[in-house]
Amino acid sequence: GGVDDGKSVIIKREGDLDSTLETLCNAGVEYAILEGFKSRPFPRIVIGDLESENVVLRNPSVDDVIAALPEFEDYYTIEGLVRELKREYGVSHAGAILTFNGVVREWTGTERTDHMEFDETVDALTESLRREIESVPGIIGARFHHRKGRLYAGEDLTYLAILAKHRQEAFAAAIRAIDRLKRELHDIEE
Repeated sequence: GGVDDGKSVIIKREGDLDSTLETLCNAGVEYAILEGFKSRPFPRIVIGDLESENVVLRNPSVDDVIAALPEFEDYYTIEGLVRELKREYGVSHAGAILTFNGVVREWTGTERTDHMEFDETVDALTESLRREIESVPGIIGARFHHRKGRLYAGEDLTYLAILAKHRQEAFAAAIRAIDRLKRELHDIEE
């Protein structure tokens, strides 16, 4: 349900944090305040004197929260990235929106991968790749996100969305970007 044009309240029966965040992201919500999920170890704001770990702010003002936004984790979905591209660039000159969702592969030949770990250093590479994609003639815009932390086999790893005038530019740019990502991040040639 809604409150007014500037803010909304959503009450969701489902108790899974990831599902809730996915719903909000896919709906185009850029910022959300979530109550509950106290057992999850993500950065948090605490109102009152509740004992908790990972407290970034306690009893903050709105300005305090806004100033501290970089300390909180972002959440992305493919649909959310596509929505961002459409909102920022429009689609009047676009003929293609290409998406790619990389996952942690469990088996490569006979070698098994249980999990992979990534830190903030991946952000510089994905930003460089995004700029490279956007420099290709025919590409209108791109969004590239690589998840961080410990990611297990089968989990989403990368999200790429490309808005292009034609599908050919989008496919070529995506292949180059993913190949470079794997080469530089994983030291793998495929």
